[in-house]
Amino acid sequence: AVSPDNTYVVSDTFNRRIRIVTPEGYATTLAGNGINRAIDGVGTNASFRSPMGLCVSPSGEIFVADTWAHTIRRITPNRVTTTLAGIPNHGSFSDGLGCHNDPINDLLEYTRDVTS
Repeated sequence: AVSPDNTYVVSDTFNRRIRIVTPEGYATTLAGNGINRAIDGVGTNASFRSPMGLCVSPSGEIFVADTWAHTIRRITPNRVTTTLAGIPNHGSFSDGLGCHNDPINDLLEYTRDVTS
């Protein structure tokens, strides 16, 4: 995906990291440390199980499908990774509430950010 500052955001799935690639080709790790866990944190203090699909909102927030953790993760422009939906490592294939106290309003707010 392309971020608002024209850098590329890439899921480095097998290394369990989210990477940024500049238009000049310089790559850096935005989030993740390679540990096979789903832990929220800042920058490389966060970890992913299997980050795959992602998208970037106009405000620069990144939404990641952490597939094997059965979660949707959010990375802020300040590099803070949080779990938006799902319970890490306790996946199910049924519909239900996310992990927040007010998941419906949280999801609606994030959806507005992504589509506006």
